[in-house]
Amino acid sequence: MMYFRIFGYLILLSFLYFFRQDWVLLLTIVVLIALFDFIVSNLKAGAVFFTILSFLVFSIILLVLKSFGLIPQDFIPFVLTAVVFLSFITGFRLGNSERFLFFDADLPEYRGCVRILDASALMDGRIYQVIETGFLDGTVMVPRFVIHQIEKIYKTGSDLKKQRAKMALELVDRLKNFKNIKFVLCELDLAKERDIDHKLIALAKKFKAKVVTNDYSLNRIASINDISVLNINDLANALKPMALPGEIIRITPIKKGKEEGQAVGYLVDGTMVVVNDGEDSIGHEVDVFITNVLQSSAGKIIFGNKKTLQ
Repeated sequence: MMYFRIFGYLILLSFLYFFRQDWVLLLTIVVLIALFDFIVSNLKAGAVFFTILSFLVFSIILLVLKSFGLIPQDFIPFVLTAVVFLSFITGFRLGNSERFLFFDADLPEYRGCVRILDASALMDGRIYQVIETGFLDGTVMVPRFVIHQIEKIYKTGSDLKKQRAKMALELVDRLKNFKNIKFVLCELDLAKERDIDHKLIALAKKFKAKVVTNDYSLNRIASINDISVLNINDLANALKPMALPGEIIRITPIKKGKEEGQAVGYLVDGTMVVVNDGEDSIGHEVDVFITNVLQSSAGKIIFGNKKTLQ
């Protein structure tokens, strides 16, 4: 593509030279056109629109002032330079403003059922299994600033965090291969002056999206801003098998309980089981007859009596 542009500039230069043999002027014109082409090609659609609109508005103001003789003829080149400069500045600021960001070219193609992943969700890793099993579909979006956040953790974090960050970056590449979701790496940054949490909230508002996170602080901020949150820990707790009084489960107690004779063990999903009169069974597999199930802030706790294996 670059070669075609250079070829086009050479043709334009030759064509202009045919009418006026002034190499300095012609080279200046071609350089300005090339500079304009480079700037416009790197601007978003909204910024291009507002740049052109600003140039037209400033040009009309300039013509009005010139018609009343308020601008000396010698100052016209300087004023024109200022008009071009102000047009680019105004167009860039308005085109990248959250208020005026309404051009489809600036936004990902798909808006329905958008889920935005934050760093905690990616570094947790379980979101991969959730998507793989088909429980999450629609559009899965990862903002570029979240990638930068994870990369920073990878460079400056502890060894454990570095491992998590590396896994998260690999996970982003793997998400691109799923057929049941549309993966979007979003380049938008709608709250450049604020922290990561507020950037995510601004993005979620723009796309009417849900935020997937394990972060308590982000969860609270999202709730205040009426943004739906999908918490992976809540999902994991909800999917734990339901244990009811009267049922029998099999565990291996691993330590003493708070009360005399009690022993404590854990199910595969991490649920704590308190076994009455189970202290002598620590380290041995036993059947437990469930007598009570309590739901606390720390999670679910199952109480039961030891039943001797046959």
